[in-house]
Amino acid sequence: MVRRRIAVLLAVAAVLAATVAFSTGGAGATAPRAASKGTSPGITFSAPFVVDTVHTYGEPDLRVDPSTNARQYVSGPWGTGTQRSIWNFSEDGGRTYHPIHDTALTSADGSDTRHVGPGGGDTEISVSHSGKVYYSDLAALVTLKTAVWDPTANPRTLTTGFYGNSDQGANGVDRQWFGLWDPPADQVEAIRSATGYKGPLPVNYLVYAEALLGCCEAASYSTNGIDYTGPTEEFSINSDGPVVVDQKTGTVLEAVGLGSPNAVGVAILTRDAGQPNSPAIANSQVKRVANLPAGTDVGALFPTIAIDSARNAYLVWVTRDDDHTVAQSASSWQIFYSYAKASTGWQTWSAPRQLSKPPSLTNIMPWSVAGSGGRLAAVWYGTNDGTHNPSSEDNHQAWDVYLSLVTNATSSNPDIRQTKVTPHPMHYGTICLAGTGCIASQGNRNLADFFEVYVDNTGAIEIAYDDTSNEFVQHVPQGPGIPPPIDGAADHRGAPVVTMIRQNSGPGLFGTDVKGLRSGGDSLSDPKGDAHFDPIYNTTTSIKQLDLLGFDVRVDPDHPDTMVVRIPVNDLHNLAAAVTATGGDTVNYVARWSGAPIPDATTGTKIPIYYASVEVGSSGTPTFFAGTAISYELCSVSGCFPHVIDYPGPGNGGTAVPGKVTFIQPDKGQGNWFIIRVPRSLVGNPAVGSRLDSMGVYTYARSRSATQPITNAEAQGGILPIAIDGVCCINTILRETAH
Repeated sequence: MVRRRIAVLLAVAAVLAATVAFSTGGAGATAPRAASKGTSPGITFSAPFVVDTVHTYGEPDLRVDPSTNARQYVSGPWGTGTQRSIWNFSEDGGRTYHPIHDTALTSADGSDTRHVGPGGGDTEISVSHSGKVYYSDLAALVTLKTAVWDPTANPRTLTTGFYGNSDQGANGVDRQWFGLWDPPADQVEAIRSATGYKGPLPVNYLVYAEALLGCCEAASYSTNGIDYTGPTEEFSINSDGPVVVDQKTGTVLEAVGLGSPNAVGVAILTRDAGQPNSPAIANSQVKRVANLPAGTDVGALFPTIAIDSARNAYLVWVTRDDDHTVAQSASSWQIFYSYAKASTGWQTWSAPRQLSKPPSLTNIMPWSVAGSGGRLAAVWYGTNDGTHNPSSEDNHQAWDVYLSLVTNATSSNPDIRQTKVTPHPMHYGTICLAGTGCIASQGNRNLADFFEVYVDNTGAIEIAYDDTSNEFVQHVPQGPGIPPPIDGAADHRGAPVVTMIRQNSGPGLFGTDVKGLRSGGDSLSDPKGDAHFDPIYNTTTSIKQLDLLGFDVRVDPDHPDTMVVRIPVNDLHNLAAAVTATGGDTVNYVARWSGAPIPDATTGTKIPIYYASVEVGSSGTPTFFAGTAISYELCSVSGCFPHVIDYPGPGNGGTAVPGKVTFIQPDKGQGNWFIIRVPRSLVGNPAVGSRLDSMGVYTYARSRSATQPITNAEAQGGILPIAIDGVCCINTILRETAH
């Protein structure tokens, strides 16, 4: 133990003291001047919002509609076994989300994640200035499902299509990236004049790896989001990364990894100027930006790229080193950035600068976004464990989301400020970095391959990440679950709860201070009239009995062993009408939150998800129960892990508790409350003054009671509780006061 502590201290000292030698553009080594570093003053974040309280998935994409902050999108793979991915849509600024599906629901017996065609793999999103959304969904490394969603259309429709790589036969498709050329309408005429381009706009570029018999990275394009032409250009690299588009010229820039020696680089993709009507990529130049420290590469897991409003491009990457820990090599597992200006044609890149610093010792999965000129935000998963390989050595190390905000990023002395974003660790243990090879190495790949940072229309930083700290494994009724070892060939612990967190104060990426939702308190409110059954297609009819108005929570001072959760609802008269309106068997009202870390006999520490619930069946009589949430596993190319979270009733994992319905002003239809009295012992014994993270309340329509287990066949088919309304989220402070 003493030796391990000394090693950690040495790792911290090494990271602080190291000057890492890179060589830029293949030339001699350059030692950059030290930049100003610190903790971002005044930057704070909201409570984490739970994107999906039922479906879980890794590597969440994140996009904000450029025409309104209200519409936001998060997506990710749900597995080849399900042949579908989850595409979540928010119309309230990212506070609550619902899965997009291709057919309007008629009852709770349907699936709210259904969309026709093969899929279930990598997802990608882009959103045009008109609000139109372009999707893609990878199917078994062979084809892509393509789709277009227009939330402004009446009626709304989800149109799907198919893309197969037609070049050279069965080349296959892997890890697709979108780049949307969609300049603002008031700039289009000037851009056409400057570039000579006469073709259609917007253009959605698709860049992907040829996974099977192909040789290369390949580029295609679409002008309608469904039908893609290409590949029109292919080029050789070692590893791929996301793309950005220079809106002034339509030039596509992709972050790439190169070899001999290992390096980070950029692929510069351009059209044929002699074909002014064609948006096709016709030329590629692969530019070596910086050779990496010996023994490292960028494969943890992708290098990333961003472009600011002044057209400066930024590469952000990690120095993965499978042979050394940070304690052994200070240049290993660190985050760096380099920039180039458009005036050089993105040919001249700066010497790399390090972004990561203690207590974030070992770092993986960087992502980046830029704002106004010289402003860059980079995020990554980081741990204070510097003595273990993050992919293969499970020390139950705690991981958090870190942010580096860089201002004056294109100067000789940028200001680099690091912030720990997450209110509690979002993962414990290893994070497998072998991609689909994780099944062979028996590593935990529940986080998948990346997470994303984005900027909203006010300049606020938004981050979509996964939280697996619940350490869930498959729920088996009347059984202990799957026995240890948890992380093996068959089963990986931890349901990846997709979570979004938004900057709510401090300087944003557009150079002005931003404001946002408060992060804490003991109550939260919600407007009337937003409890739509199938809110993807029905945005007019609200079910009063499922229309949440907020929540509050207290410890009862007269019964200090009891936590009281109150849920106001628009109208609690005739509760059976809610069941009839959804065509299901029951409806549930669920308050859910993440508790404090507790010891786990198998792994060391976990952060359970607790809940308090009301269920109403066709009789209209409510029952009340509480406990710890459970999960169900589905299997894919990287093994099995929890894909579904449920909030079970008595006999299925939950415990009956006292509760009642209260009408304060029944003659006016106001003051309708569910009151749930929860013994604190059922939900982790939270102390007065403690924090209940990401607390929210949701209503669901169910095909059958929460007292009965969901079968894995039902989960595989997406026949699961359907979210109706939600009030999300605050980090609730538990107080002992009377209501």
